[in-house]
Amino acid sequence: MATGVVAFVLGIRKQRWPLHRLAGRTYAVAVVISAVAGLPLAFTATGGASATIGFLLLNGVWLATAAATYLLARRHDIARHRAWAVRSYAVTFANMTLHLLTALLTDPLDSRAAAYIVAVWLCWPVNLCAAEVALRAGARLNARSKKAVTQKRAASTGN
Repeated sequence: MATGVVAFVLGIRKQRWPLHRLAGRTYAVAVVISAVAGLPLAFTATGGASATIGFLLLNGVWLATAAATYLLARRHDIARHRAWAVRSYAVTFANMTLHLLTALLTDPLDSRAAAYIVAVWLCWPVNLCAAEVALRAGARLNARSKKAVTQKRAASTGN
């Protein structure tokens, strides 16, 4: 999580790209280690087969998003790299979301065990949806900003 904070800081991305690159590589290695370590844990998860499958999917999504982030950076496809980095980092917080959802769903479902299993299946899709909302909002804001700059330039040149 700490490497993500370092990698996302704008000044580091633009002015200290070697530090950004190191943080990104460290993050990718940490994801691989964590996801691989999580595989045997998934098979002993509370909640039986349903929870096991949910955790295996979480590990797969986490690895896939981190791999996409890394590969796009290697290809110098910076716009897509940034978007996938946001998605991957969102999946990193799935454990926190899992516990939050379990707490929020326990009373409505009248069972902590049921809430936990539902939360296992929702923790990463909820985070990915939040990432997509943030990415689309950022894209709209960026488009408006570019339009305003273009209009300002046109007005200043008398066009």
